[in-house]
Amino acid sequence: MDLKELGITKIELQDRLVDKVTDCLLGEADRDDGYSFLVGEDFQAKLDEKIKGRIDKAIDDMAEKHVLGKVDELIKGWVLRKTTGWGEAKGEPVSLTEYLVQRASSWMSEQVDYNGKSKSENSYGSWNGSNSRLGYAVDEYLGHYVKNAMETTLQNANHIIADSLKEGVAARLDEIRTQIQVSVKTGS
Repeated sequence: MDLKELGITKIELQDRLVDKVTDCLLGEADRDDGYSFLVGEDFQAKLDEKIKGRIDKAIDDMAEKHVLGKVDELIKGWVLRKTTGWGEAKGEPVSLTEYLVQRASSWMSEQVDYNGKSKSENSYGSWNGSNSRLGYAVDEYLGHYVKNAMETTLQNANHIIADSLKEGVAARLDEIRTQIQVSVKTGS
């Protein structure tokens, strides 16, 4: 017996087979206690996860191919220029990289007070720019490093001194104990 005798084509058989397998994997089934459950919940979750992963990968690939390269070009070619209050260009144009380097340099060399605050950040009336921001950061780091090193050294010295004192006191008490002779006299 072949498919022609059954009155169906190969494509119809494939469609019916796919429909039946899908119904079995994703359809409902009845339990003995009267409740029904979805047979393919785990399968559906895995299928959803795979589909989401495939979509994410396709979007990432398209972004990498069509968008991110263009963004890189725009950033590399971006030119900034100072303007007057009326929008008229003044000064030389600079690339984004040059601008970022200038801003970083300016920020690091800005004068700050003993709290690391610039004049504009200081909310008190008096301000004394005693150091650059970079100098302040180095001083803070060194201060923290030296403080921790000193605390560790003092703790170690404390343990050594305490142990030495304990040993010395114990030795001296042993000497005293051996020198003391206790005698009991009765009063007759």
